Amino acid sequence: MGWSNLPNPVSIPHTIWQTVLLKKGTVTNDGGKRRSVFELVQNLCGRPIPGIPVNPPIPTNAQERVKLLHWQLNTMLTFLRVQGAKLTHVKAEWFLSLSDFLLWSHLSNFESGVPTESEEILVVKHEKYSSQAWVDLVLQLAKVFVLVKVKPSKSIPANSESYKSLARSVYSTEERTLLAWLSHHYEGQRKVIWSENSPPTRWIVSFDNDLLDGLVLAALLASYCPFLVKLHFSDMYLNVRSPEECFHNALSIIHALRTLGMDYDIHPTDIMQPNAINMLLFITHLYITLPHYKPKTTVMFEGALHQPVFKELKVQNPSNKTISYSVAVVGEDHASFSVQPSTLNINANSHALIKVRFSSSWLHPCNAALMLVSRRTGVACGSTLVFCLQSLVNDIFPISTVNVESSVYKLLKFPLSVTNLSRTEEPSR
Repeated sequence: MGWSNLPNPVSIPHTIWQTVLLKKGTVTNDGGKRRSVFELVQNLCGRPIPGIPVNPPIPTNAQERVKLLHWQLNTMLTFLRVQGAKLTHVKAEWFLSLSDFLLWSHLSNFESGVPTESEEILVVKHEKYSSQAWVDLVLQLAKVFVLVKVKPSKSIPANSESYKSLARSVYSTEERTLLAWLSHHYEGQRKVIWSENSPPTRWIVSFDNDLLDGLVLAALLASYCPFLVKLHFSDMYLNVRSPEECFHNALSIIHALRTLGMDYDIHPTDIMQPNAINMLLFITHLYITLPHYKPKTTVMFEGALHQPVFKELKVQNPSNKTISYSVAVVGEDHASFSVQPSTLNINANSHALIKVRFSSSWLHPCNAALMLVSRRTGVACGSTLVFCLQSLVNDIFPISTVNVESSVYKLLKFPLSVTNLSRTEEPSR
């Protein structure tokens, strides 16, 4: 789970069972920091849960502690239901650890005068209902606080009758918007990326089977970052017939994500053997982040052949926190460009300069992309910035002059030294 200051993986429900009563920032025996379920909800919704104070005092008495925890869980469930979470079937006691659940059962039955069930029955009930309650909670958190960030776009026909029929059956408006978004970009890019033998048209109706061959994801990424096509997508299998071919395509997607510096924990097997919920969250992440990879502007480099051209870009930080960027040049002609620095730290309400150098090795225009991918430092995280880099060779100057003396109409052979000034490994012709 991504927190505001560091990644904090959780295992449902065991991690939160161990941490549900820990105060914020408590350092555990293994040296790590554990987070409570209330901090998880607060991190996702951006504000504390009403009625639950931050870092409340924990009673030392076991009975009082369990009563307080049960009240806090009930308050959290009420808050989530108001936000639209479908959790009416979930009880607060199912979120307790086994020892706390047994204690709560004895207390509640004693106060109500109901005979207490045997411990064996309570253990079976806890094992049956607790894990499912945690799964339902996490899925509803994703629906209420993550999927809600998906807003319909006027340029994507998510309101067609076909997608409306899907919405009436199993999909929400946000899910329908994501499916239409995938179909729109796949249809627009499949003949651009693979022009010679393009794959057939496809109506995207699921988040698992329609994505496992990687072609839809490749078309989606290429729509926002065209420079990825020659780097990663040109040799993909268009008619996947074996697991090896499917793995090759999935690996191309992973390499493309790494090129973009996209910080998302996904592996080739997650694409080859997709889980609909995991892929839904991944597509939601792409829906939010990929628009930032659209180039902000184009920077032109005009100069003579083999003569370096320098440009400076000014990056402003209007926030009151320091933000950090990883700076890189990507694309087919990236070797013709160089950039300094590779890591950029911009202080609050300040700016920084990026120096880009271009040196032409041939006459044809060069194209690349300058990417500034934000790296989280504390709670601050900036938006990804992308600039197009283009070149134009407008003059040619001789490198040296060779003087040759010969009689008229007499063939003369003389040696000529040729130096490859290109920084690539391709042979000069």
